[in-house]
Amino acid sequence: MSKVVKFSVPKEVEGTAVEEDYLSAAQQVLKEQTVLRLFEQGKISAGYAAQVLDLDCYEFLDLLNRQGIPSLNLSDEEFKHELQAVAEVSKKISIKKKRQR
Repeated sequence: MSKVVKFSVPKEVEGTAVEEDYLSAAQQVLKEQTVLRLFEQGKISAGYAAQVLDLDCYEFLDLLNRQGIPSLNLSDEEFKHELQAVAEVSKKISIKKKRQR
């Protein structure tokens, strides 16, 4: 679905380079905010969002941080599962280190 968004600019800048800059900046902000909302809603991945915004993954994570948007959105159950996985990996690493001594 395609939507048309209209912007008003002050009459003093109509037809000038300032108007072009204004519209270009507004278009970029609208695109960025749309992509961020889609990511926040879980409708697109971080990788795809970064690609659409022409950012690398670190730049996208920085953008999320600046906007106050969590980069991970896990349920309590998913978070517990991730913690268990980290604990298991940590335990395996600890055992390997003990064997190497």
